[in-house]
Amino acid sequence: MLVRLRANRYSSQEIPGPRVDPQITPPNIKRKNEYGMDIIFLHDLTIETIIGIYDWERKEKQSVILDLDMGADIRRAAASDAIEDTLNYKAVAKRLIEFVGDSDFQLVETLAERVAEVVLTEFDVTWVRLRVNKKGAVRYAGDVGIIIERGILERSIETERSIAQSVMDGENG
Repeated sequence: MLVRLRANRYSSQEIPGPRVDPQITPPNIKRKNEYGMDIIFLHDLTIETIIGIYDWERKEKQSVILDLDMGADIRRAAASDAIEDTLNYKAVAKRLIEFVGDSDFQLVETLAERVAEVVLTEFDVTWVRLRVNKKGAVRYAGDVGIIIERGILERSIETERSIAQSVMDGENG
């Protein structure tokens, strides 16, 4: 019997294990939302910045487009209906426009890491998925960029295997 585990939404790997109904959480596997995490998103945030390795890229600003999915618990805000009790995505946008607009990184990878650091350290966010799109960077390609996830919800394939093994041990024990 095989269990298909996803390291992220773009890859998966089959490993020996029990059959797991994806609609039902086994009792000893915690899913993201069991921690009270909700996702606040901010997509298509377009910012002009210096980014690139070529001489011409170091002289003129280019557009980068950010898509952020940010993990935050919104239950208090939902109960109080007060902006002070939630992640203010306008404040996030303003901070990132300032930070990215003033930056001059060579690599999109570096920009992505620094943006994730800003979001995780300056706002009440436990996890962030960030997509940085440098449109037009490659001829004949519409979108070019990177997607990273950072925060406390990162789990490696080794962790997933360990969880699957715990489930197997529980059924066999």
